[in-house]
Amino acid sequence: MLAIFILAAAAITAAIGVVVHDEPVSAMFMAAVGLAVAAIPEGLPAIVTITLALGVQVMAKRNAIIRRLPAVETLGSISTIFSDKTGTLTRNEMTTQAIWLAEGEYRLSGIGFAPEGKLHEAPQDPESAEHGDEIRLDDHPALAHFLKVGTLCNDAELAQEEERWVIHGDPTEGALVVAAAKGGLDTHQLRDEHPRQDAIPFESERKYMATLNELDGKRLLVKGAPDRLLEMCHKVRTADGDQELDPAEWEERIHALSSRGLRVLALAEKDADALSGNSTMPTRKKGWCCSAWSACSTRRAKPPLKPSSSVSRRGFAR
Repeated sequence: MLAIFILAAAAITAAIGVVVHDEPVSAMFMAAVGLAVAAIPEGLPAIVTITLALGVQVMAKRNAIIRRLPAVETLGSISTIFSDKTGTLTRNEMTTQAIWLAEGEYRLSGIGFAPEGKLHEAPQDPESAEHGDEIRLDDHPALAHFLKVGTLCNDAELAQEEERWVIHGDPTEGALVVAAAKGGLDTHQLRDEHPRQDAIPFESERKYMATLNELDGKRLLVKGAPDRLLEMCHKVRTADGDQELDPAEWEERIHALSSRGLRVLALAEKDADALSGNSTMPTRKKGWCCSAWSACSTRRAKPPLKPSSSVSRRGFAR
């Protein structure tokens, strides 16, 4: 902008000299060039470089490394920054907050990876942040089966290191392991009793992972995106046995959970004998039974902030 202004001023000066004062064109051209050169100080590049270098030095003292000097000027003109909060402003911890079975919804208390919390019935108002009555896992076999499937079809490990609970693996998978621990299930014992025989790792193209385990016989367990698993399933597990799945009903439940700011996962299973040929690849609409939806991280209990962060939780955008 400065260069354009200087060139415009020089051109106007030359035009006034020729038109108004009847000066020779060649003389006014040389005057315009001299004016343009004189308007730009010789030390301007050095001054700009020194100023930006001082800005980089100030940023470095605040633990911010700038690779390119012009980036300092850009940062100085920014009024709002949208950043990825996971692992930056937060501890990168996910927490299972709700589980929706065919019989209804359940809530879990506690935040973070520490297996400290209880299982509760959902309140009458689904939008309420309160928990219902506490329940025992022994009285809810369908819920217990769901937590078993979520633990077996899972690569995350819960461990305690220096009096702090951590997850080795994906935080979302870790949330399911922690949920099982809150219900009183021992992850290591459960995996020893129901060993994994094969596995299909998660890929974004498939949007699910699958494992083959010994669980009341050989069972193929799948965990992934609810829309993908809903396409594969035609039955839903209930306390009274498998029943026909109503896609519209479960799509409505998915929407209800998502509208509350939840990340939703689905679990499904089928008999290994129902596999097509010798393949362990899940096939659509052939013997799949949906277990339930699991919802991680809510607006009521976002992933915990790092102790050094002073950013308001209300500032997060979903």
